[in-house]
Amino acid sequence: MADLLSNWQGIAGTAIIISVIVSGIALGLGRAFSIKRLERFGVDELIQAMVNAAILGFAVGLSAMVLQVSSEFTPVMQNVTCASNSTPPDYVLCGINSTSVSALSLSGDMLRVQNNIAYYQTLQLHFGNFSIAPLANMDSVSNQLSNSLYSIQLSVFASSLNAQFLSFVSSGWFGVLFASGLVLRSFFLSRKFGAFLIAASIALIIFYPLVLLMFQPPVQGLEAAKSSTSAFLSNAKYQTVPIVDLNNNAAVAVKLYEMGFSGGDDYTGELTLMVQEATAASAALFFYCVVVPVLALAATLVLIKELSGSFAGEIATEISQI
Repeated sequence: MADLLSNWQGIAGTAIIISVIVSGIALGLGRAFSIKRLERFGVDELIQAMVNAAILGFAVGLSAMVLQVSSEFTPVMQNVTCASNSTPPDYVLCGINSTSVSALSLSGDMLRVQNNIAYYQTLQLHFGNFSIAPLANMDSVSNQLSNSLYSIQLSVFASSLNAQFLSFVSSGWFGVLFASGLVLRSFFLSRKFGAFLIAASIALIIFYPLVLLMFQPPVQGLEAAKSSTSAFLSNAKYQTVPIVDLNNNAAVAVKLYEMGFSGGDDYTGELTLMVQEATAASAALFFYCVVVPVLALAATLVLIKELSGSFAGEIATEISQI
């Protein structure tokens, strides 16, 4: 973040000085030759140069404030180390990376649970003329896991896109966009486009990540769901029946009995609770990775529009009308 206070100030300051010189020349020539239109142009450009100086001072102060505020945002992540005193985009990237690691770990466990369910759905007990499959009716649980798994994969994809975007905007482009915008705003022909670049630099690099930082990454929920799936998968009584025992009706019956009626273990009950936790975690992940960035981007675009209109105004003309 310190680069924001050193790399672009020289360019921005030079642009302001040039605009002051141009406005002074226009103002002097207008008064010397009694050209009111040229004199009015010089006055307008001089006022715009003063506005540019005010915008530059605002940007310097805002950058310093962001440095101070950002130091308070030090997320405590379980699997990613976040550097202190970073920029807002860096903190958001830290949260995204930690969330992605937890989400991918949970999705791997959920896939293994699905395989476990599919396995036990096929187990049958044979009694001469008929057979029964006690765990055959578990399609609803498997479908719920499939929906949650799809939601997690979509959320991770969306978070990766957001991470790419944040990596771009945090790679020193604040100074480039802001300085370019201030240079272009110094000339009346490109004033509106320069105002747009200034607004975009402030909104995308400062406002957008700060909005995202208002929402905490759902890492705790993902880790809680991960603990539940890991405990389920590590339970020896829920492991698959050895292949040599698949044709042994008694061995299969004992296995199914141990899964639900002995020692306090409850295969279907634990599976139901685990699916509920996974569903809640996937919903929180979808909200953080998809809904929040869309809302933040919409608010950012509105801010860019409003700031562009404000920064592009012809102040001298407005004052003369008043």
